[in-house]
Amino acid sequence: MIGAALVAEAVFAISSHRMVRLIRMGYVNVTAKISDPERTRTMELEFLVGTSASYMVIPPRIAEELGLRWVKKTRVTLADKREVDAGYAFAYVSLLGREAPVTALVFDSPKPLLGTFTLQVLGLEVDPTKEEVRPSRPFALGLICTNHMVD
Repeated sequence: MIGAALVAEAVFAISSHRMVRLIRMGYVNVTAKISDPERTRTMELEFLVGTSASYMVIPPRIAEELGLRWVKKTRVTLADKREVDAGYAFAYVSLLGREAPVTALVFDSPKPLLGTFTLQVLGLEVDPTKEEVRPSRPFALGLICTNHMVD
């Protein structure tokens, strides 16, 4: 698997007069909008949030539908240590009322993935106790990334 937001919930049980800590792991999924950099084509997608991944990952079929253009090709190492070729592209993402241009990697993936760079740009973090994404700080980038910018 590429990476996932592994959410730990501690459950305690008594076993042979000692405390044993059991961990339940889960995944965090979010629905976000992704667009080409000019925001002429937009799709709403379900993303797996990958706290062990750096970049947003978009499957090639979706990148083609959005018209995302690769600026270069790169080689990336996945969580399982495999290396794959990936296209390096720019996209526009909107989640929880926050939006910004971000870097995306384009390669075969079973599901779109939001990595930590995207979360940081949007000022978001994973809340492991609620298994959700939430704001980590105030978001000012949205004020400067609007259609009303002067050339």
